[in-house]
Parts: sequence; C-alpha cells; structure tokens
Amino acid sequence: MAALPTHPSLPEADVQRIIRRLRRIEGQARGVQKMVTERQACGLVLTQLEAMRAALQRTKVELSICHVRQTLAGQLPDMDAETDLLVRETISTLSRL
Repeated sequence: MAALPTHPSLPEADVQRIIRRLRRIEGQARGVQKMVTERQACGLVLTQLEAMRAALQRTKVELSICHVRQTLAGQLPDMDAETDLLVRETISTLSRL
C-alpha cells in the first residue's frame, strides 16, 4: 500500500480536537450497538443515529476548515485571526446548504 500524504502543518490543537470528536462518535456507535443488542425501541436507536450523523457532519466541517487553512497557507502565509474567522464562518455556512 502506498504511503498516504501527511500534513505536518496541521496544528496539534486541531488534531486533538478532531480526535476527540472521532472518539465521541466511536462511543456513540458502541452505544447504538448496545441499544440494538438490548432490543431497545427503534425510535430511540434512530435518534442516536441522527446524533451520530450530526457529529460526523460537525467533524467534516472541522476538517474542511483545516483543509482550507492549509490551502490558503501557501497564498496567505500571514493569515490573521480575522481571516481565520472568515474561513470558519464560510465553511460553516456552506456546510448548512
């Protein structure tokens, strides 16, 4: 298997935030498995699946923000906090469409 590209410029804080989100989703998945094993009401399971879907969507937004930051880093090496905020707001808005 070929080596996957890495992104050494990804800040450690971003990595840790995304990992926390993924671990939370992993815990939700285990909880849903337990609910099904215990034969809990399908409506309750569906509610938990929707919570997982929303958590995955939020994780996608975070990764999209990281991707745009990395893409812009070469063009805007001195990206300030205001530009970073604009990136976050734009990605968040687009994710709701």
